[in-house]
Amino acid sequence: MTAQTTKPTITFSRLKKAIILVLAIVVLVIVFAVFHKSNTKTQGSTSTNNAHSTYAALIEITAKGFIPQTLEVKPNTTVTWKNEDNNSHKIVSDNNLPSLESPALNLNQTYSYKFTAKGKVDYHDPLNIKLAGEVNVQ
Repeated sequence: MTAQTTKPTITFSRLKKAIILVLAIVVLVIVFAVFHKSNTKTQGSTSTNNAHSTYAALIEITAKGFIPQTLEVKPNTTVTWKNEDNNSHKIVSDNNLPSLESPALNLNQTYSYKFTAKGKVDYHDPLNIKLAGEVNVQ
């Protein structure tokens, strides 16, 4: 008598389930990677290593104004303005700070400026004279 060996058979149903499981795992890995990346942005966070530390802050531009309208930051802070309005906006300094002048920003566009010296900087939107704000560097 000879022993018969049976080969395992893979049915179409099992193959389909395996493919679906692999695809589900791939999708979960991609979702995790995207979520993790979006949560590691530096907006509004600070780093306190030493005298060369840099900081970041965000100001939203809306139809009703700058949010926040007054911002207090430390020296070496990069402030980013983001246009959340359908209308174009600009950022221009009122304090003879000629380097603080953005181009016209359309919806979702940003402009960043690094404040290095202590003091109060007033700014406005020349495209909408009702919008003004200030950054206090302390």
